[in-house]
Amino acid sequence: MAASDSAINGTSDRERIDTLHADVQALTSLVEGFSTRTAADAAMHWQLSGESKARLDHLDQKRLMLSCYKHLLINQRLSMRANPNGGNDISLWLFVCLFVYFSVVKHDGYQ
Repeated sequence: MAASDSAINGTSDRERIDTLHADVQALTSLVEGFSTRTAADAAMHWQLSGESKARLDHLDQKRLMLSCYKHLLINQRLSMRANPNGGNDISLWLFVCLFVYFSVVKHDGYQ
């Protein structure tokens, strides 16, 4: 059955694995750019003014959201591999809509 699904979609399992691997690498490099906070950064955080602390905390929230999005995308890709007909697309779109709402509307002052 998996062979017939691959034939229908026009992609082999190897191509799907390579695509998944490329997506994971791209997201990992993106998240690593946001998630590398050193002890010096944490010490500096206590010396900042209130507004700067709020901005730094906001960046920490963005890092967490990106990390969650990365794991969700990985899980989505793996579930699509297990079930190529889809079925979890609604949960992905729901998460994307909530992500945009909380990152843009709530945090950027469009209340």
